[in-house]
Amino acid sequence: MEAWTAVHAWFREGIKKVRPDVVVGIQHSPKVVTFNDNPWLSGIDLSRDAEAMDVLCTDPYHHIHYSHFTYRPMRRIQAEATRALAGATVGRSLFIYPQGFMPPSGSLELTRRDGFMAGAVPFALGAENISPYTFDLCQIIPGYYDGLKDAARLIPYFEKTRPYSAATLIKPSQTEIYGYPDKRWGREVLAIWPDVMNQVGLPWRWVFDRRLPDAGDALSGPVILPDTHCLTREQRSVLESHSDGGNGLLRVGRTPSGDWSGEGAHPPPSGDETGFSELKPVDPGHPLLDGIDAPIMLGSAFLEPGLEGETIAEVDGRPALVAAESDGRREVWLAGTPLYNYVEPGDHGAVRTPTGGMSLLRNALAWLSAEAPAARLWPYPPKNDYGELRPWDRRDVPTMELFPSLGDGCLVGLIFNYLGLAYETNLEMRVPEGAAATRLVDIYSGEDLMGSTAVDGQVVRLPVDMPGDRDFLAVELQWE
Repeated sequence: MEAWTAVHAWFREGIKKVRPDVVVGIQHSPKVVTFNDNPWLSGIDLSRDAEAMDVLCTDPYHHIHYSHFTYRPMRRIQAEATRALAGATVGRSLFIYPQGFMPPSGSLELTRRDGFMAGAVPFALGAENISPYTFDLCQIIPGYYDGLKDAARLIPYFEKTRPYSAATLIKPSQTEIYGYPDKRWGREVLAIWPDVMNQVGLPWRWVFDRRLPDAGDALSGPVILPDTHCLTREQRSVLESHSDGGNGLLRVGRTPSGDWSGEGAHPPPSGDETGFSELKPVDPGHPLLDGIDAPIMLGSAFLEPGLEGETIAEVDGRPALVAAESDGRREVWLAGTPLYNYVEPGDHGAVRTPTGGMSLLRNALAWLSAEAPAARLWPYPPKNDYGELRPWDRRDVPTMELFPSLGDGCLVGLIFNYLGLAYETNLEMRVPEGAAATRLVDIYSGEDLMGSTAVDGQVVRLPVDMPGDRDFLAVELQWE
């Protein structure tokens, strides 16, 4: 890994001596970006590359590469690849090369929706530049180029705002490299988290562990650490300082047993663990369990608590959900990753048994957060036409995502529909304390939407009745 980065850094140094104005970077496969390969096995450490180069790039061709990824609807592949690489490139540049060609033997059909996504979603997640592959080929796809041009109308809004996240997930590359060098651990443990967060419904981002000292404002909201046991003292100090600021930590599974030196193997902590498990409440009145009336199922459980505090729930009589609060700092430890649905023995594989796992995560993030989210869709997931007809079908997943951006005195809310499916929900936007909303406008139609909203204190609530043939909704809320 170090040699890979070093040789590219050497190339960059040579180029900069001759042409200091040239931006030098690396284009990585989206398989590398989205946790399919262990960096120890692939030889590619995205954090090291980001530190050494001016820019990192990837080409998430969602309707060609779909067989490599579990993210559905398939257009999410582009969003998740962008979000993941943005977690490595904090403080650096990120370029995305969206799919803009449709080889008849190797791609599903692209539409106007894909063109709009290519020109909007990467910017909403922090990309600095997009270059569809290729400009000539995208113009022969009916509707694609029109969608791409439509997205360009959002550029002034992206320029005056910055992507907003209500929560941050740490991408534990060091844990994978130095704790599990012989396994595709990311595919086994981390790849599920984008689907989990898609079900939770709050805006979120990744930050890679190695980039924590440089994260700055990218570290926003409560921080989730999925099975993150390999951290240096400096990295742990960054997280502790963030927690001191009012946004707590949610540790899942294994946690650090000590500081990592920064080099060499760092095996994971040992202890009792079990597979598919149900959380049994011990303190059902705790805010973490508020409103949960369905079983909370974990894909697996590590039964050695990573936190001293109050036991809220157990697995096999052992603490599995622990909460602690001291001197204004809050932390939660959860024994494993909660499942958003599962199949009861004897049921058809498509039949969903509801769980309370996503409600638990929403409750935990709310309990750990210094403030309510600046924007969210609620209720979530929204009711949709497919779910109305087949409420038991576990293949019914959220088909939309909210991409909020914050600026001085404004919030831009982009709801992108990955799939054409009618649904109803509300877009809830929160203005800062002491301010009042003055204007809410549909960016594309120019329609004043304030008359359609309900204002509850600092929350402006806009009903969203999304028809199945609409690709997106983009609004701007202003306040004084």
